[in-house]
Amino acid sequence: METEVKKPSTGARIGYFFLALVPTVLCLIMQVMALVVMCIILAVGKFATGELDATAPDYLTKISALMMDAAPSGVTLYHIIGILFFGLWFKLCFKKPRPTIRKSFAKVTKESVVLAVLFGLVLCLFANSSVMVEYHLIPNVVNAYMEMAETVGLGGDSLMMLFTTVIMAPIGEEFLCRGVTMHFAQKAFGKFWLANILQAVMFGCIHGNWVQGIYAFVIGLVLGWLVRKYDSLVPAMLLHFVVNASSSSWAPWMINSLYGEDMPSLPVGLIWLTVTSAAAIAIVVYKEKKDRENLNSTT
Repeated sequence: METEVKKPSTGARIGYFFLALVPTVLCLIMQVMALVVMCIILAVGKFATGELDATAPDYLTKISALMMDAAPSGVTLYHIIGILFFGLWFKLCFKKPRPTIRKSFAKVTKESVVLAVLFGLVLCLFANSSVMVEYHLIPNVVNAYMEMAETVGLGGDSLMMLFTTVIMAPIGEEFLCRGVTMHFAQKAFGKFWLANILQAVMFGCIHGNWVQGIYAFVIGLVLGWLVRKYDSLVPAMLLHFVVNASSSSWAPWMINSLYGEDMPSLPVGLIWLTVTSAAAIAIVVYKEKKDRENLNSTT
């Protein structure tokens, strides 16, 4: 006899909804705090060596430069803390026996790996196509984002930032969004598609800018679908690895080779955006159809 699962009350659902928002708020606070900590550490070092003098006329200019210098290490520090904090929170979301790394990898199949890599390549092109279109629609916003990315070191040749962007960010952000946030969102809504939309919105928000936020929302939807499909964060982490690694390596090279240093025209960006969107949708539809056929053949 099956045990009836008690549905959460309306009050509990409201509580779970706000709990689903908390990880994003904490994430943004932690990012600021990590930057402040690294600024203080650098400032103390520069004061000790005499590089920073509070009585100098260019003191404020040097403080501004110090914040720029602290940004890459601040990002890395945040991701270290984020992996530990949100990883532990994700584990504690579940009653015993709680998810383990071993069990999570045990759910990974060859098919899920191929799907994650294929989606990663397509979504990397989608993200770059999105930026192409945004550049012509909101040029000031895109230029400000590019300046910020250069300051932080995104896509640069720093080994520390490459490791942070390609390896650490996908792990911590999957724990945060597809782990903790989606867990509470599903309890709040009771429907996967609503929970998936909320966690994808939060995924866009944690990037802190419109340029990344727009395409991160779409990528977040696919990541949530992948987690639901295989009941594991590992395929989503792999997809996330591929997107970030591609965006830091072959994707910029390919775009520069095709179009030079200038941003491609709006029609070109729209074509790329349409093709990559259609490819992503086709992969999802094909996979869902194949799974239904397999299910029908076994019943």
